[in-house]
Order: sequence, then structure tokens, then C-alpha cells
Amino acid sequence: LLAGDAQRAYTILDSLLFQNTEPVKILGAMVTPYLDMVRVKGAMESGLPTDAPLEYAPEYKPGRDKKINFRLRKAQQNLRHFNTQTLKACLDLLLEADGALKGSQLDKNLVLERLAAQLMLTQRGEH
Repeated sequence: LLAGDAQRAYTILDSLLFQNTEPVKILGAMVTPYLDMVRVKGAMESGLPTDAPLEYAPEYKPGRDKKINFRLRKAQQNLRHFNTQTLKACLDLLLEADGALKGSQLDKNLVLERLAAQLMLTQRGEH
């Protein structure tokens, strides 16, 4: 999604849905890079190094994920394409989808497909 490659994003999403992956787990995977960006952005704006989230975010604790440093570097790279307003809009969309998945009767696959489209449009400045 962050790369803006709609075809690849939908291919992956379709594959996960076909494998009956829980929609909430898919959403969790979609949320992660945006949360990484928020944390890195917060560190940078506070004058801290971009790896500062390693100190305070529980999911970054040692042994939790061997790819943490990669994720934080990727978040820093991705931030070049996001202003604060766009990042906030994406977080709002993710929160809305979370509510729809957990608290409504909407088709869960449709919620995720719609979210993917909304995120890509928002990142392009078209939403």
C-alpha cells in the first residue's frame, strides 16, 4: 500500500482473504507501518534519534521482532512521502476500518478492499 502499487496490494489482499486469514489480522498488518511512521515522526520532531521508539514501544522490545530496525528505517523513508495531514487521514481511515470490522455487519472483505483503495487515494492526495 505504501508503495502505491494498487495491483500488487490487491493481489496480496485477495490472496490473504482466499486463505481465510482473519480480517482483523490483515488490518493489524496494514496498521503497523503507519504506526511505525507516527513513532518515528514523533521522535524526529522531538529531536530524538529515529530509533528512539525502541526505548518506549513494547512491540519493539528485543526478541520481539528481528526486523525492527528495518521497519524503523523504512518508516523514516516512507515519511518523505507523507505530510502530517496525510498521515493523520490514513490513521483515521484505519481506525474507521477497525470499527467497521469489529462492530458492524458490513462484509469484512469489502471493508478491507475499500480501506486499501482509500489509503492509496489519500496517499496520492486524491481523497
